[in-house]
Amino acid sequence: WSNVFLVKGTKPFLIDSGSRGDFPELEKKLAREKVNVSDLVLIILTSGLADHAGLAKEIRLRSQAKILVGQGDLDVVKNGQNGEIKDTSFLIRFFSRYIPASFEAFEPDIIISSDFDLTPYGVGGQVIPMPGHTPGSLVVALNDKRYFVGDMIDGGYLNGAFFAHSPKEHIYHVDEPRNIDNIRKVLAMRAETFYLGHGGPVS
Repeated sequence: WSNVFLVKGTKPFLIDSGSRGDFPELEKKLAREKVNVSDLVLIILTSGLADHAGLAKEIRLRSQAKILVGQGDLDVVKNGQNGEIKDTSFLIRFFSRYIPASFEAFEPDIIISSDFDLTPYGVGGQVIPMPGHTPGSLVVALNDKRYFVGDMIDGGYLNGAFFAHSPKEHIYHVDEPRNIDNIRKVLAMRAETFYLGHGGPVS
């Protein structure tokens, strides 16, 4: 249901974790990159929703990875249940029955409400709280102008199945005007490539 990104600094970490049931596929893809699940040291969740946070607890049980979430999504991950969502498209009425809504609840290891430095992981960049898609949405901004923005933007249609590299508005946000303002902020930071939760990347 959603993208998972491996960042290979001096210590490998993930941006998002995937949905429940995706573990075998994730393990296989990591192996292609010569990374074992047990090597992971951090999982950054761009949001606390089930399609991004669904495997976080399982990965932590199989590794020493710490789970990092935004303060605003703390209740969601502790309950293991998506909160209220507000649709921006009629498509949500079709997709809602298929979108993962629950996952194995967990207590995160790192909760942030201000910027988090990634230098200790051998990567130049930071994790920036940008509430909008969810109350705890995060953006991972690398110094090389690659930005991992989760569901701030969607890629294409039908979960990225069509026109994946064409930027679109996501089908729901808790605060749509704030999310649009976040897009403006990220553009002002001179981001060049946006890696998305679904579809993408887009420029």
